[in-house]
Amino acid sequence: MKPNLVFPWFILTHLPSGFLGFLVAGIFAAAMSTLSSSINSLASATVVDWIMPIKPNVGLKTARWVSVFWAIVLIGGAMLFTSSESPLVEIGLSIASVIYGAILGFFILRLTNWRVSNQSVFLGFSISIILMIYFWKATSLAWTWYVFFGAIIMLTISVILPQFQNRFKLIANAQSK
Repeated sequence: MKPNLVFPWFILTHLPSGFLGFLVAGIFAAAMSTLSSSINSLASATVVDWIMPIKPNVGLKTARWVSVFWAIVLIGGAMLFTSSESPLVEIGLSIASVIYGAILGFFILRLTNWRVSNQSVFLGFSISIILMIYFWKATSLAWTWYVFFGAIIMLTISVILPQFQNRFKLIANAQSK
């Protein structure tokens, strides 16, 4: 039996019908709550951060269409994983872990007094995510390591790159004199 079907099988074969109804209603309520808040957050961020700077007087109709767009994107993303043999929780955690390392690296940078530039942080964040996607798709590295390696990549690039930039500036200044 596939791991994703163990709980539904248990519900159908071992729970009384009255309790079964409450459980299914609770699962649907939790799923609807999570989906509605996710769609609302994505639509709100899209409208406020991307559309309003271009078109300040955005109406409710535009916001609703952005919500529909994100709902379709989320449905399409979910459909990509319907034929997977891996448990859904593992897939979800591996996808999240791809970017959590870069986010952790960014958080650590903000807690320290290391001298970094905006460009090096952006480059470190981007390269960390790109490399972690590569590790996810092309290697057999366990997803539990993605956060650690993503944070190391992010920190290394963000801290070392300004050192190279400063050396190149010193060399360029010395040559121009």
